[in-house]
Amino acid sequence: LSYHRNIAGVVHGLVNRNASSEGGLRSGDILELLSWMSDYYKSIDENFHLTKEDLEPQLIDAIQEGHLIAKFAEESSKKVSEWIGNLVRNEVSTFQSRRALPDIDADDRFYSVAVIDLCRIVKQTMETAAVAGRLVLLQRVSGETLRAVVELYVGSLQKAVEGEFNRPQQQQQSNNQPYLDEHVIAFANGALRWLAFSGELVEELNLAGDDVVMKHFKQANDAFLGFSKRCCDLLTVSVMRTCKPATSGLLQPGDYFKKPGSLVRTLEATLGDYLADWRLRCDPFLLGKITVDLVDRTVCAY
Repeated sequence: LSYHRNIAGVVHGLVNRNASSEGGLRSGDILELLSWMSDYYKSIDENFHLTKEDLEPQLIDAIQEGHLIAKFAEESSKKVSEWIGNLVRNEVSTFQSRRALPDIDADDRFYSVAVIDLCRIVKQTMETAAVAGRLVLLQRVSGETLRAVVELYVGSLQKAVEGEFNRPQQQQQSNNQPYLDEHVIAFANGALRWLAFSGELVEELNLAGDDVVMKHFKQANDAFLGFSKRCCDLLTVSVMRTCKPATSGLLQPGDYFKKPGSLVRTLEATLGDYLADWRLRCDPFLLGKITVDLVDRTVCAY
């Protein structure tokens, strides 16, 4: 107990100096201190069969620990927001310029490098927070991190995609939008890649049992699902816009099924060309959704 009192005195002095000095402990120091405290109490329990409640005084009280956790979460949020902000700015710039086709992964599908980097940022941040062994810290960090994912990353990409498809139709037909469909497919594929990653991270860090953390992940997953769906919707709208001359003439007099140059055959060929081009580069789940949507829109047009 005398040893513990001496240790507690050192920790109290460290925490008090942090509270009274400008800047104080850095986020790395806070994480190391909280992690060390967990190991310390575990060691005392294993070697002396004394629990945390048996030891007086406490290394730090609940209020002090709360301040440290809040400071760490705040600094972590600033760093993550800066990283994701820089990442998405570069991605939006690349998308808007579209000087080349998107990258292709090992499955021959279009993908966005940015979503890979995003997953790394989130993984690193969550794993770092988990080191402290404080669930409340992990809850705070997951909330701030995944909020940045939804608002900065998904929100910015969706705004950029909507902006390209909402340009005046005269501009869309002037061949000023190369590789638009391909990059949107890459974004939709990337959304599914995020969903797979989030499931793996939850399992790796054993987070499924905490409702607060899982709520944060659900919000991020829902945002990516919504973005993926919107990408598919915009792709089908783009295809149907291309097919408009054929669909608008479907009810004009003529035997469309027998004449080689019929509008029905033209429509069939156009849809077939689009789907053939996308088959190798689009996730099968997304391709199935796009196909169903195109059939529905074609029937409605007819």
